[in-house]
Amino acid sequence: MEKTPYTHFRKDLRGSIPRPVWPLGTRPTRFDANAHRKLAHDLLAETCKPGGGHVDSFDHWWSALCNDPEYDPSVFFLALDEKDHVVGLAQCWTSAFLKDLAVSDAWRRLGVGEALMLHAFTVFQERGAAHLDLKVEDDNPSGAERLYRRVRAVQRCWVGRVESAPPHLRCEARRLIARRIPEPANV
Repeated sequence: MEKTPYTHFRKDLRGSIPRPVWPLGTRPTRFDANAHRKLAHDLLAETCKPGGGHVDSFDHWWSALCNDPEYDPSVFFLALDEKDHVVGLAQCWTSAFLKDLAVSDAWRRLGVGEALMLHAFTVFQERGAAHLDLKVEDDNPSGAERLYRRVRAVQRCWVGRVESAPPHLRCEARRLIARRIPEPANV
């Protein structure tokens, strides 16, 4: 199966990071596996339905996540509403990579995603990271790319087939492919 093309972004953490502004009725909380793992999975499944990603069944997802050497619950950030429902999440790897950002449909475009990202930036800056990397799949209909640009994440590269590259990146994709060094012959 061919992988979905995506754009890689990077946020420089060496300058000042604005403080997150949490939308009225939301608050950040630490991820607690016992209390939140099923709720986090449900939110990921909900947000992936229209495109822009895939999430496995709960058992497979949780096993893969908690057994990954880059998993650390201290870099798994949640936004809860007043009824303690998970309305947003930012799950990062310890290598300063934002693996998943998800916001419930009812809370989109209200600042939850931006607050989660700014919170993640601050935590990784405090850990000494120079940058935080993230990517967005080309078929993601959520507006994630606009959010990434708004928080000043810079597009680093596009990964995928040239024919399916966004029009403004096709020339750059062809140039990069033309510059590839051939693989060494097996000796």
